[in-house]
Amino acid sequence: MNRFVPVTGYLRSRLGRTSYEDVDELKALLILERLVLQPLRGWFEEALFVGLRDQFSQETEALIYEVKYGCTYLNHQTAAAFRRSRSELLRLRESQRIERRDHYCRERAEWFAAGGLP
Repeated sequence: MNRFVPVTGYLRSRLGRTSYEDVDELKALLILERLVLQPLRGWFEEALFVGLRDQFSQETEALIYEVKYGCTYLNHQTAAAFRRSRSELLRLRESQRIERRDHYCRERAEWFAAGGLP
């Protein structure tokens, strides 16, 4: 497995413009990409994310925007759908959006049922 294969389109285009002299910067951006795509699991990852976010503020915003609005998901189902057809990928994205919305509605209802404030 190649360590320098980014998931997001932003870093793929950045890789094409980066020389080997800047490999350390690209490694840091790949770590930042992983932290943006996965939930932070502990204080170490959170501290690492904050440090990289401060160092690469524009790149962080671009990665978060692409993940949030460009619908870059890291699961095998989405990757397989992308290889098969674009229309299937759009259908899958829509179903994932509906699942997230339904989960949010259920969670919000449980919050209010438990006595939480809006």
